[in-house]
Amino acid sequence: LDQYTAGLLVIAHGKGTAAQLALQFASRKVIKQYMAVVQGVMEAPCAIDQPLDERTAMSSVTPLANNGRQTLVQVDIQTGRKHQIRRHLMHVGHPLAGDRLYGNDASVPLQLLAWHLAFDCPATGEPQVFRLNADQQLRLTQPGDLG
Repeated sequence: LDQYTAGLLVIAHGKGTAAQLALQFASRKVIKQYMAVVQGVMEAPCAIDQPLDERTAMSSVTPLANNGRQTLVQVDIQTGRKHQIRRHLMHVGHPLAGDRLYGNDASVPLQLLAWHLAFDCPATGEPQVFRLNADQQLRLTQPGDLG
């Protein structure tokens, strides 16, 4: 995760486990979903296939709710490039709320939460799914209900 992104992390307890998890990430088998608050009203889902630093980078963004100034979105990333979500959302004209680097908004903390991770357990091969309650983690930059 970026330094200012909140949420779930996967931590391996051993070199073998780390290697197996790294293979899942490299083969894009890990499902990574984020919740974010973006500036402006995003009305339609979009797929972003915009290379970053000359490497493939793909994100899918789904608007969930808006308050006329901001939009709560779910972001699914198929790749994991540095600042991918931040840069992709800026590219489509909806920078993250609280993004000092790409959005020029220093009024609140970065509104980006890694809320869903799914992968296979390296030891058993069983599917593992972890989720956070995103509603309690994100704060709007302006008062108002996104629901």
